[in-house]
Amino acid sequence: MEQFAMEPFEYVVVITSLIIGLGIAQVLNGLADIVSGFKHLKVSVAHVLMIISTFLNLYQDWFYNYEYSVHVEEWTMKVILGLLTFPILVFILARMLIPTGLRSDEKDLVAYYNEQWPSFFIISIWIVLISIFQDIHISGIPISEQIPKIVLIATYSAFLIFKIQNRWAHIIFQALFLIGMITFILVTDIPLIQSIQKAKTQEIKQENQKPAIDALQSIVNKH
Repeated sequence: MEQFAMEPFEYVVVITSLIIGLGIAQVLNGLADIVSGFKHLKVSVAHVLMIISTFLNLYQDWFYNYEYSVHVEEWTMKVILGLLTFPILVFILARMLIPTGLRSDEKDLVAYYNEQWPSFFIISIWIVLISIFQDIHISGIPISEQIPKIVLIATYSAFLIFKIQNRWAHIIFQALFLIGMITFILVTDIPLIQSIQKAKTQEIKQENQKPAIDALQSIVNKH
């Protein structure tokens, strides 16, 4: 009987998909609880918008995970840990967004968000930082294309530094962030297979350019 060895990417994607799945389940359970208990809850609009954005974050991470099968040449423990960090942080954020444990009976979600938003924003900053790191060092995306994410970090930081508590400021920020994510998904509506083909094409171009870059580097070293 012919046996097939599991590819390194297939082995790694099991754990990343598990973490992403747990995060999605957490978000969906939370939204279901909010909808079912809407009459008995004091709901924060900014809170709900952030929960939805977190779901889209998890969805995007799951979608683009497939590209790592092309981008990653050697699956070391360091690389795997780097790839796991993003879904782990988003899962933590999803878990924190939904009152659980000792606060599972929380009815005032406005007060909950007002109390917890600094923690949400700190985790969010780390999520964006990890995303930038992965884009640059794993996917090969230049830092010039990271400006929207840098602006996002600056916005989170401004809320934290100036301790902005204004309800409408939070609603507008979360609404703009959610609209930005939805727009990005709609504008970059690339089929999964096409996304992989694009990544492979990029890799081929880099391989073709490598001899020329090595030759140029050799000339520079001689001088």
